[in-house]
Amino acid sequence: MAYHAAFDFHGVSYSLSTQVTFLSQQKIRPFTFQQTEFICLPFPKALINKNRTSIECIIADREGLTIKVTSLERTIVDALDRPEYAGGWEEIWRSAENIFILNFNKMVEYAIQLDNATTIAKLGFFFEQHKEYFHVDDKTLKTLQSKKPSSIHYLERTKRESGKFIQRWNLVVPNRIIERAWEEPTNDLI
Repeated sequence: MAYHAAFDFHGVSYSLSTQVTFLSQQKIRPFTFQQTEFICLPFPKALINKNRTSIECIIADREGLTIKVTSLERTIVDALDRPEYAGGWEEIWRSAENIFILNFNKMVEYAIQLDNATTIAKLGFFFEQHKEYFHVDDKTLKTLQSKKPSSIHYLERTKRESGKFIQRWNLVVPNRIIERAWEEPTNDLI
């Protein structure tokens, strides 16, 4: 289990979902069972090439069945890499607010294993946005910054929305994400 399904499993998802995303080396068409849609995605190629598809996965018992699920650390990195399978940016940000402790070293190591500079930049941006909440140290940010893309990349490869250029990460981030447009405005009535 991965992406939003992993957030669900770990009890941190912000929204309920009737979709279960899982990873497999076999191609499996999407199917529905008991009103739940199951979507199979391939493992990232970099992990297959390195024989590391199980990195940052845990084995758990779910109603008598043994399942493998991505750790919270891997889930966040995977969600940043492919937000459409994690419920989108609002869901990722709000789900992260339900997590209290993360192992930054595991997250950085996993992101590096993916061999994707854009994902590393996204993780750096995520950490920067949640620096106080998770107590992200400067060493972690500097490690990621040293592996950022050498040219400008967009937060979402497929959308290329205009936004703010974050030079530290060579990343163009839509204003709605920087401003957390999903948060309700505060009414400062006197």
